[in-house]
This record gives sequence, C-alpha cells and structure tokens, in this order.
Amino acid sequence: MRDMQAGCSKGIYMPDPFRVALVWSIKFRIMAVPFLLFFIKRMNENPFRLSDEDLRELSRTRVWPLKLVEWVRRKREELGWEPVKPDGWDLPGGVFTKEDRIKARSDRAFDRVPSYGLEREIYEELRLKIVGYENGQRVEFFELFHVKYGKSRSGSGRFENFYFWIRRAGGVLKTVGTAGESEAPEYVPIFELNLSNLYYSQAQVFEILLQKLVGKYNMCEYEPSLAHISGLFKDSNGANKAPKAFSEKPRDVDRPSRANQGRLVRMPKDIRYEKD
Repeated sequence: MRDMQAGCSKGIYMPDPFRVALVWSIKFRIMAVPFLLFFIKRMNENPFRLSDEDLRELSRTRVWPLKLVEWVRRKREELGWEPVKPDGWDLPGGVFTKEDRIKARSDRAFDRVPSYGLEREIYEELRLKIVGYENGQRVEFFELFHVKYGKSRSGSGRFENFYFWIRRAGGVLKTVGTAGESEAPEYVPIFELNLSNLYYSQAQVFEILLQKLVGKYNMCEYEPSLAHISGLFKDSNGANKAPKAFSEKPRDVDRPSRANQGRLVRMPKDIRYEKD
C-alpha cells in the first residue's frame, strides 16, 4: 500500500443471480457540453448549428449522434486535451480519499483503505450499507476478489484497482443520480449487457467474479449469467470496446425486437441529482 500512488475500489452487487447494480456514467456528457459551448461562444464555431436548447437536451439525454461524439473527440485531440471515454454502464465505486486513509488509521486498519473507500462510495452512489457491527466489531458484507494493476496516465506512479464482491447489502437503492458522476443507479438485467453498453474492462472483471462464484463456491444459479458474459468475448479481438449506446437511436422500450434486446437506450423522463 505504501508505494501506491492512485487507485480505486469498485463493487459488484447482485440482488439475485440475474441482475446487477450499475450506474450510467455521465462523464463524457458533462465534459462535452461545456466543450461545445466553448466553441460556440468563444471560438465562434458552431458544429451542426447547435442552439442553447440543443445543448440543454444533450446534457439531459444519453442519446448522442455519433458524428457529434467523433467531432468532440477529434477536437479535443487536436487541442491536446485529455480524452474522455464514452458514457456507459459502470460498476459503482471510485477513488479512495485521504479521509478513507485517516479513518483506517484511526481504526488501526492500515491495510483496509480500499475497504473503507468501497463502503463510502457504495453508500454515496447506491445508498446501500455494506458494513455492520456485531459486539462492537466491524463486519464487512463483502470480500476482495480481484486487484488490477496499472500505471497512472501521468506516469507518476502505479495504481491498484480493488474489486469486491458484495455478498449482501442493506437499504433501498436511491432514485437520484450522483452529481458529476452518474445517473440514478439501477438493477440492470445481466442479459441486457453487451460490449456496446458496458465498459470492456468492467465486463472482464464481472466475468472473473462469476467464474469464481460458479467454480469455487459451486453457486450453479449463476451459470446462465456467466455464460452470457463469457459469450460477449467470443467475437472480440481483445481491444477496448468503447460503448456505443450514446449513438443508438431511441427505440420503443416496451416493444423491443429480438435482435435489439440488450442494446436499448432508455430515455429517462426526469434525471435528478443529489444536491452538493
């Protein structure tokens, strides 16, 4: 832990073998809209003749024209700005903070910083409690199952991403989004997930957990979900598949065709976020 420069904790919680708690990331959306406004107001360049109302609609919806997404990416690259991955389903969690380290130190749990970070993030993004207390002792309803290593974008140090299986959780899933991060969390049917709406790296980690549940714990009820997630990689060349859900046209979600199941883009009627 001492040589770790950056890292995050992410959790997988399945209320049943066929659904998983996910959040729809909005980071591309919230960075792209100000970027477009910058060009319209300050650079006097208006791609696709966007009006103020058009920009408000883009900030609200997860459906983006692909040509507009490509324009934003290309312009940011030309300017040398940091690239932004597209929006899509993401595992709840995030970077552990200085406060997490202080809390772990006060509890004399120096190697438990990722656990404290997970507890905080899951409550922030899902409003679920994954820690209890028995006889005054902290009891965690989750366990570490995978650590992913890499280097930070700046090259200043390495990071360790900790992935946890949340065995059980208390509370009710919150109905508002997390400002600057995601829309309201949802229990998403696993059979609706594919490499167009779920980040490739998250799908890989999800497969690792399902393999463990079926292989190590003999939890056969997860076999159908494992078969579905593993099947996503059969036609993949291993490259990082960017989610394309923002480029899909809105469909009638009440009458999906068989060919398009799992690729639907749902249009939230009212996107609300918690106040800062």
